[in-house]
Amino acid sequence: MSEKNDSIDKLVETYSKSEDEQKAYIKAQQTTIINQTKEINALKREIEKLAAENERILLENAQLKALSGGAKGDFSTTAEETICLVQLEMIKNMALTRELTLEETKKSEIFLKMLQSIRGKAAQQSEEEKVEKLSNEDLLKFMESLGPGSKEEQ
Repeated sequence: MSEKNDSIDKLVETYSKSEDEQKAYIKAQQTTIINQTKEINALKREIEKLAAENERILLENAQLKALSGGAKGDFSTTAEETICLVQLEMIKNMALTRELTLEETKKSEIFLKMLQSIRGKAAQQSEEEKVEKLSNEDLLKFMESLGPGSKEEQ
């Protein structure tokens, strides 16, 4: 700590010999401060630009994942399912960088419930479609496989 004070004292001694030297020293300090401030501002703008680009890429990535069906590889997602997937991906990206707000947590819960509901309906519909496609013989075989207890219940 004292070494730094010594070096500062040496600088002061060096530039305090005359008023012109003090003015030159002050001018050099001001120039340095101005240049460093300009560099800091340029770097801040660059950070903002990169953050915006990163956000755009993350959103694009989320949209592509949603459109491709995510990890499932199912390309037949509905518009509602795509919206839920994109919004959940955006919330996930926020959660990776910071703690979620209460509002964001509630949104994620809503989107998860909607997604589960949508996917549940799709699974139910596909089962109904399968049943509708079964022949009467297949349906009778299924009823017989349930056993004699199922006939008494009817």
